[in-house]
Amino acid sequence: MELSEKIARLVMIDFAGTELPGTAEKHVTAFPWGGFVLFAKNVSSLDQVIELNRALSRLSTSPPLIAVDQEGGTVSRLGDEKYPPHPGAMALGAGGSVEITRGVHRVTGELLRALGFNMNFAPVLDVNSNPENPIIGVRSFGEDPETVSNHGIAALQGLAEGGVIPVGKHFPGHGDTQVDSHFGLPTVAHEKSRLLAMELRPFQEAVRAGLLALMTAHILFPALDSHFPATLSEPILTGLLRGKMGFGGVVITDSMAMKAISSHFGTKEATLLAFKAGADMILACGTEEEQMRTFEALRDGVSSGEVPEERIDKSLERIENLKKALPKPFGELPPSSTYGELMRSAALSSIRVIKNQGDLIPLRLKSEDKLLVVQPLFLPESPMGGAVLPVPLGQHLWEGHPLTEEHRFSITEEKILMDPIIKGAEEAAIIVAALYGRGTVPPAQKELARALIGTGKPVILISLNHPGLLAGFPEARALVCSYNHREPTIAALSEVLRGESEALTRGQGERTLKSSL
Repeated sequence: MELSEKIARLVMIDFAGTELPGTAEKHVTAFPWGGFVLFAKNVSSLDQVIELNRALSRLSTSPPLIAVDQEGGTVSRLGDEKYPPHPGAMALGAGGSVEITRGVHRVTGELLRALGFNMNFAPVLDVNSNPENPIIGVRSFGEDPETVSNHGIAALQGLAEGGVIPVGKHFPGHGDTQVDSHFGLPTVAHEKSRLLAMELRPFQEAVRAGLLALMTAHILFPALDSHFPATLSEPILTGLLRGKMGFGGVVITDSMAMKAISSHFGTKEATLLAFKAGADMILACGTEEEQMRTFEALRDGVSSGEVPEERIDKSLERIENLKKALPKPFGELPPSSTYGELMRSAALSSIRVIKNQGDLIPLRLKSEDKLLVVQPLFLPESPMGGAVLPVPLGQHLWEGHPLTEEHRFSITEEKILMDPIIKGAEEAAIIVAALYGRGTVPPAQKELARALIGTGKPVILISLNHPGLLAGFPEARALVCSYNHREPTIAALSEVLRGESEALTRGQGERTLKSSL
């Protein structure tokens, strides 16, 4: 095998467009790239994804890894009415059933395989110990390492049973950060003993359970390496991960286009540092020019002797061994009835009624009582995204109570028009208000919630994300967390509010929340 071919097989790229042939075809076929990752920009329907992945497989000289971020919940690139994304990790952790977690990941794996994927960048093995984390949050199975370990292993097993390679992320742990590595370079300053007990434990348990691939984190861990973030750190990727933890699988970097790397290190330096540190595959998202610089950095590193060719061969061997374990992609979609029932069970198990003063839930409304529902409006990320947005909560509740007034606001609004909402609140018997934020409640929504509570009317306050969003509103009569804003979670939430299903009053995040109330 020529050196240029070896190098290309160590690089995974993204590209623009929803079809091949297209504008990206020349670049996709220029080299035998080791893999491709699809994002929302590449997706318009499930049938279209199948054709795109068939084209990628057909145009590649060597069977490529074709990956996607299908974590469930807030990070879901795929889904439609028949196959909605499963509830996210923290929702499953709150549900407490590793059997449900394994089951929903198994059918997710079956769906991905039928669509032509052979790798999923999931599950998240980060412990979300910081409730104000702006990027992990409900993507984590919970706030303690035991829950994350147990559900993380169940998710890994389920995806593998479904026929795709799971990739645990973000090693050594992104859970206790307040900086999003897409935009800056976070630091986790804990001592090594704390890292071993908290951040590293789910990864160690996953390695023992047979983890085949993991993704690195662009984060500084001074107790492990005082100079370089984990993606570029030989003490972390080789000394700790390969050596002490005994990981023999494939190490994939997170996107090297993220600001934590691109704003602090040049493309050539970062690529060579990551590879010399112990990475096997470089995730080169971004422009075609940036991806070519990644390829050239590795090629020049070998030509100059900075990277021994034997080191290239070792990574290729790991990647090829990973591919050998794969079943053939494509095939029949999982039965939509089975898929849907698993998703409904998962969603119902995750709804948490944390406070219910005066038994507001289930709703007990007289025929003349007015119900006010206030909730965020979510905009689709792609044409396909519109199919997986929730039916508004108010619309679900109309079925049980026709005197329902609904007001919606955009999650991006800096100022919410309050007058019509407050007028509706003053005429309502009960108010149901849903909030959404990452890490903290946006100021406009905080002002809205306090104004609604200030009317003196009974308020049921709902977090469509992390339960910590509710901590600033102890005066609300009822507090509910759904961990998710997509179907089928919104349908399950409405069932709980109407009294058609019961919700448990315990779950991940409740300890953090109750300490704040």
